[in-house]
Amino acid sequence: MEKSTKRVYAVKVFNKTDAEMIMRIKQVYLLLRKLNFPTITKPSYLFISNKTNTARVIMDYITYPTLECLIKTHGHFD
Repeated sequence: MEKSTKRVYAVKVFNKTDAEMIMRIKQVYLLLRKLNFPTITKPSYLFISNKTNTARVIMDYITYPTLECLIKTHGHFD
């Protein structure tokens, strides 16, 4: 949570990433930043650590149900 705005974020962590994976993460990050679609979460920040070989994508936290909850409620999709 950002203290000044009380805004809640989600963090997606990619562990043990190599150079090719980092390049793909950057590409997807930049693509998602350009999209404007109500069901796609727009990432806010991307942090890459070459020291720990990790990447972190910071995005808005949304309270949609999980896929598991949707399947339990509506059954499997055909």
